[in-house]
Amino acid sequence: MSNGQPVNQQLITRFIQDLRVLLRLRPELALESLTHSTPEMSFDLGKARKNKVIHNRAGDRIFVTDVTGLVYIRFNSATGSKYRLRLGKISTPFQKLYLENEAQAGKSVSIIIGYGAFVDFVASNRDLLTTISGKDFATQATLALIKAKTDKLDVNLSTIATQATLALIKAKTDNLDVALSTKAKESDGNLADVKTSTAKLDIFISELRDAITGVIGAKTLLDVVNAFEELPEKTEIQATAFTQQSAVNVGTTATLILAENANRKGFYIRHNGDAIIFLGNATVVIGNGLPFFPGNIFNEENLPVTAAIYGVVAADTEEVRRVEET
Repeated sequence: MSNGQPVNQQLITRFIQDLRVLLRLRPELALESLTHSTPEMSFDLGKARKNKVIHNRAGDRIFVTDVTGLVYIRFNSATGSKYRLRLGKISTPFQKLYLENEAQAGKSVSIIIGYGAFVDFVASNRDLLTTISGKDFATQATLALIKAKTDKLDVNLSTIATQATLALIKAKTDNLDVALSTKAKESDGNLADVKTSTAKLDIFISELRDAITGVIGAKTLLDVVNAFEELPEKTEIQATAFTQQSAVNVGTTATLILAENANRKGFYIRHNGDAIIFLGNATVVIGNGLPFFPGNIFNEENLPVTAAIYGVVAADTEEVRRVEET
């Protein structure tokens, strides 16, 4: 996972291809020392974070490949010292990593996290891999095949339009007038069918008018339309108050998001976090809650109730914003 999103499979496939090319170019590399590492992960600093867990596995390398804003990292504990991330490598043992930053529009940070020599290997060869990825290599055999194809191109073009082919085209065009004449005769028959169908439609409309007259009396179509317009409109329930509620941090136990309110006319709840929140009543758990995805809005059209609404998450806390109409 990268910043809460699935790892890009295309990126992994391309990396493996680049790695194979690199190993052919540098066979002296000692691969027995390579262990594990994450893919390069990018985090948008436009959203503020406070001790957000980004890695929950033992490691001893962090390589910052790109950083355009102010961002800090803590090792092992959310209450430990924080360190500003800058371009380059950090070598220190850790079990868990926490990320912290204020909201900075248009800023981001990209890092690789891992254990052992693999991160050093990726970092030190990153520029070489990028260069190789942007190149296409043509072997002598491939160039020979291309030349053979182009040598035959003029010959192939000269034999495409033979005299026999032109004669077939002429025969087709000669028959075109006959085919069009036949189609015109068929069209005359189709027009007759259309005329018959139109006459039947007039009879059907007449019968429909007689049926309506038999039920509601001698009314014109305008009378019927006017009668519908005079029907009372549906009365909508209008709210008289718009209450801006404070944000709620939903935790790993059932957390009250919106209290019960018999006077509630409507509500809006927006998921302002990164992970799924599960909605329900006071006994909601992850296994039976209604999934509420990041960035979505939940309102009375989804669940028209005046009862209390609770939420729960799998780990950490996730923020929701609320508005209620009464």
